[in-house]
Amino acid sequence: MKKALSARGAIELLESQQFSSVPPYCTSRQLKYEWLYNNSKTFESNVRRYVQSNIPGKDVGLLAKDLYASASHDIHTNFNYGSEVVVRRSNYQRDHLKLLEAICQTLHVTIKKL
Repeated sequence: MKKALSARGAIELLESQQFSSVPPYCTSRQLKYEWLYNNSKTFESNVRRYVQSNIPGKDVGLLAKDLYASASHDIHTNFNYGSEVVVRRSNYQRDHLKLLEAICQTLHVTIKKL
């Protein structure tokens, strides 16, 4: 059986892996995701694939901020060991699910939508 990540756990795992080199002027989650989108070819490619092919970085930042706010607050204690994110479709907006898919793809983690 696969260990599961919460949606918020997947977001925080991506942030722990990708935000270490974010410049100091990126003080908010929104600015950090905008920077990540503009500086990580893998993340940019996954966002373009799952969200929208011509989405601007600013919109990715806004979407990430909103996704985090919508994500479950029930984080698994050992989220670093999960290999699957399980979410209920009804708990998220369509664009939030698409960004979450891009995040999971970047992490090489599967997503299971119920």
